[in-house]
Amino acid sequence: MQNNSPIHYPKITRAFIYVLVILLGIQCVVHAQTAGDYYRMGVNKAKANDLRASILALDTAIQMNPSYTEAYENRAHLKMGLKDYRGAIEDFTAAIKMEPDNSFLYYNRALCFFNLDDLKNSRLDIDLAIRLKADFSDSYNARAVIKFHIADFKGSKDDLDTCLTLNPNNENGFYNRGKAKAALKDYPGAIKDLDKAMELSPDRKDVYFQVYNNRGICELNLNEYALAIADFNTTLAMNPTYREAYCDRGLAEIHSSKKTLGCADLKKASEMGSNNAKAAITSYCKF
Repeated sequence: MQNNSPIHYPKITRAFIYVLVILLGIQCVVHAQTAGDYYRMGVNKAKANDLRASILALDTAIQMNPSYTEAYENRAHLKMGLKDYRGAIEDFTAAIKMEPDNSFLYYNRALCFFNLDDLKNSRLDIDLAIRLKADFSDSYNARAVIKFHIADFKGSKDDLDTCLTLNPNNENGFYNRGKAKAALKDYPGAIKDLDKAMELSPDRKDVYFQVYNNRGICELNLNEYALAIADFNTTLAMNPTYREAYCDRGLAEIHSSKKTLGCADLKKASEMGSNNAKAAITSYCKF
């Protein structure tokens, strides 16, 4: 016998709909991504050295939370890594508006200004950074570099003295103080600092060809020609395109009674565009 009775579905009550809406809402919240999620994604992408993907994630974090100071700061650092210094300045400035007493924001913005050759604003920021945190050695090192670029060699050395008092293992501080002392014609003191810079960073000698070059210049000025030639040789082994090292090695060779070798180095440096070499050729060589 055929059953023609209607099928009975469960009655959808108002309470059932309310519970369903709550459950769906919970599921959406579980799967939703917050500004913090995108920030952490950006951090993880940066750790994987995917800087552009990291910036995109931080862009979203900032869009979702325009007051996310850490996101602005980290995005600024990533832009610095990509040499987008103007973009980094914008992000550091946004972060400074939210944290005006954060010395590190001024310090890093100063580095960006410096890389854009804006020494005036770089100096203003580094002075602020030092006023806010007077015990951070790298700020004194940064200000010393600015002073060196405007030929304030004494002021540069004074800041580096403070830098190294605060951190006796600051290798950049020793390197820069060596340069400042050389500019002040304290060649023995400069050599001592340059030696210390290399001692503190033995695994970075391949990127410190300028340390050898600067030490060679000091030795040249002290008439230590054999030592100078050895340092210029090392410099050129590390960077064969460094024209001034050919020029200075040429001078050391000429003063060591090796005129043929010296003039050959001067000629090479001149061909590479060294004006110093061209002047030296006029004084020492005839071709």
